[in-house]
Amino acid sequence: MARVRSRVNRKLASQITSEAEYRRVMYDHAKDVATAARRNTPRKTGTAQRSIAITYEDGVYRVGGFDPFFHLIEFGSIHNPVDAPLRRGVIGAGLKLSAI
Repeated sequence: MARVRSRVNRKLASQITSEAEYRRVMYDHAKDVATAARRNTPRKTGTAQRSIAITYEDGVYRVGGFDPFFHLIEFGSIHNPVDAPLRRGVIGAGLKLSAI
């Protein structure tokens, strides 16, 4: 029986994330999440909806609300109900939310 030798490619993750096709697919997913999150954000003044943006850093796209009070919309408080537009945006884009 022949022996098979294999080596672990330690650069595989960085090679995959540097591919243009990978970045395009991940950006499309981020765009879908941002669109669904804007749709789920309360429309009182529109500031919170306009603050939802996509950022890219170290091979990772992030969707977030950059309004100073966006955390109150996402997680609620004693005087604000939980709206969770970002979490509902992930689910609305057809993705699975595994961690916050």
